[in-house]
Amino acid sequence: MPYRLHYICFIFLSLALSGCQLALPAPTSIAPVTATAQASEPKVPASESRRQHIIELLQAGHDALRNGRFTTPDDDNAYLRYSQVLNLEPENSEALLGLSSIVEAYLQLAISQAGKGKRHSAKDFVSKARSVDPHHASISAIASMIDEQPHSQRVDYLLPETSLQALAAVNRALAAADPESQVPAPQSTGYPTTQAALATVAVLQKVARHIEQADAAIIIGASSDALGRQIYQYLNQVTSKRIRAQFEISNQTRVSLDVR
Repeated sequence: MPYRLHYICFIFLSLALSGCQLALPAPTSIAPVTATAQASEPKVPASESRRQHIIELLQAGHDALRNGRFTTPDDDNAYLRYSQVLNLEPENSEALLGLSSIVEAYLQLAISQAGKGKRHSAKDFVSKARSVDPHHASISAIASMIDEQPHSQRVDYLLPETSLQALAAVNRALAAADPESQVPAPQSTGYPTTQAALATVAVLQKVARHIEQADAAIIIGASSDALGRQIYQYLNQVTSKRIRAQFEISNQTRVSLDVR
């Protein structure tokens, strides 16, 4: 009997404990902090993100255009950025205007090169303009102008490294000489007799004879504007016609004639 009572008590305690466990609340699952934080962040609408991307591409295109990166380098140029905008928004007016600006910049370069008699270079710029927009209204007219331009031959006369002072002395002596004599004799007062000065005068005499014989555009290259103007002054004094010349800063002193 005591054993039976003990067994009954054990069963009763077991049932009581089971009831307590069933009454306990179920454990609450805790989501990771990162997931909760991500869920709480507001999402940017796709349209706003797309518009921001377009603005960034346009800014990159304008920057490349201002810095002369029209179609190069391959991974960062104005044509690439404007094309990317048009892929996203085909009627974007800023991108279309940007492409037109690239074409016009190339055509201006073509005109400049044609004016210097560099037909091959001018045609190359026209081809680049056509590759950006083959239907641009101005391309055909500029291409025709270059094709119709008279062919010219460029002749370069290289001068010795004569100092500015020596050439200025040549011009002073020339101005004081007999007006009937185009070139003063070396023994004239104030005329420099250094080898470099005499060699410079010899080359400039050849240039002057060429100018007299042919219709040519004249380009004077010198290390300084003052030296270039002394060369120009000499040529004007020894030729029968008033010449016009374009000046360029150059390490090599020279006179170039584009003979038409």
